Amino acid sequence: MTAILAAGPWLRSFSVVCGVAAVGVVWMLARELVGPTDEPGDRLRGDVAAATAGLLLALSPSAIQLSQVMRPYMLQVSLLAGAAYFLLRFREDGGTRALAGYTTLGILAALTHYSSALALGAFGLLVIFDVATHPSGPLEATRDPELRRLVLASAAPLAVLAGLYLSHARSLSTSALADEALNGWLSFYMIDAPPDAWLGYLGVKSLVSHAWLRGPTALLAVAGVVVSLRSRDRTLGVLTVGALVIALLAATLGAYPFGSTRHSSWLLVFLLPAVGGAIGAIARSAIREGARAVPAAAVLLVGLGGPVGLLLGLASAPWAPTEHVLRQADLTQMVDVMDPSGEPHTIAMSAQTFYLLLPFYASERERARFSADGDLFHFRYGERDILVTQAWDFTAGPDPSATGHLAGVLAAARDEFPSLELDSRRTLSLLVGGWRPPFVDELDALALTEPFGRMRRNVPGLYAFETDLPVLMHALGIAGATPQALGR
Repeated sequence: MTAILAAGPWLRSFSVVCGVAAVGVVWMLARELVGPTDEPGDRLRGDVAAATAGLLLALSPSAIQLSQVMRPYMLQVSLLAGAAYFLLRFREDGGTRALAGYTTLGILAALTHYSSALALGAFGLLVIFDVATHPSGPLEATRDPELRRLVLASAAPLAVLAGLYLSHARSLSTSALADEALNGWLSFYMIDAPPDAWLGYLGVKSLVSHAWLRGPTALLAVAGVVVSLRSRDRTLGVLTVGALVIALLAATLGAYPFGSTRHSSWLLVFLLPAVGGAIGAIARSAIREGARAVPAAAVLLVGLGGPVGLLLGLASAPWAPTEHVLRQADLTQMVDVMDPSGEPHTIAMSAQTFYLLLPFYASERERARFSADGDLFHFRYGERDILVTQAWDFTAGPDPSATGHLAGVLAAARDEFPSLELDSRRTLSLLVGGWRPPFVDELDALALTEPFGRMRRNVPGLYAFETDLPVLMHALGIAGATPQALGR
């Protein structure tokens, strides 16, 4: 455990590297999407678009935060942007190297995060667009050897996704965790009515820029798509519209969130070049056509960013709360509580706590034993047993039938896992993750009538209780559990 804590900064440095790499890859992608072409001024447009997209990502508060934690999102952005870049290079010049880059990075993105399926779907729509708009017609396009290679290459990441779905995602999608997530804290980012689509789009802008610029970047991304669709090369518009349509459809079906949540970070690959494309078009019009009014309007738009955002409805968009981080310095104070050779013998925790502390028992959890209904599991952690409920949080309120109620968890564990010997254990450790979860107050309320607690310690994000197990079970009203019957 100490080794994992000591390695924390090095583990997080990988996310920093991925964040820095993402800036460069998004810069390359935006330049490839927007220019240059053979038209005068297009080199400037491409350079400006690339600089804008890269700068927005480098200064994005959400991207900066995600580059400091052990999460896969910045790696995913880098891989998806790289896959899109190689896809465009292959469409432009062909070549095995570009095709291999597209396929390899697409597969790695699929293995990094399941939301990559949405981005790969947008790439697939671009391939379909190429077939539909082939100069010789869709039928003749099927005989084009380069296009056939591209279709086959695009199938490889989809095959990986299919394998992941069958081996993992299918069971995860029907799990209690997925149900609580999609119907709980992520439900705010689903689409139930047409206005939700616009508000979700505005919410995604929290990933793109600072608060003042969210309104302007929302309009500029739309402008970039319109400019692209009206031009000879409509790739940027097709990719961005395709990604947004897929995101909106997933949120409408309740399958995946769309809004100001890190789960929408994959959309940065499409929206940042769109904003850059609009700024690049403005710069080109100012230099090549002398249209000074256009850049002046853009400057005014940015200058009035806050009011513009309010007019667009930003105040009504659901916003993700500030990300809480369990800091290494705080967790170090809890090392003895999680000591594999420590006491009490059994540690009970909810699904939230289990995932919060997952790095500590990454291999041990693979040998977990599950209850008959799958709601509980336990595994050995050194000399101790860890008992986990699939419920996201514990509760100890007045309704013992509530999901995750500690009474139900302990009673079921006693019946399902006799090897834990809960009837003969004198103490139980409860670990509770979260920032003042209601369960902590419910435990305090229990303690008013039954002094079950022997130890309590907490740091921001994690609470630890060493409880007198017989008294706790009696206080929770578990049948047959009395201090006398349990040898108190």
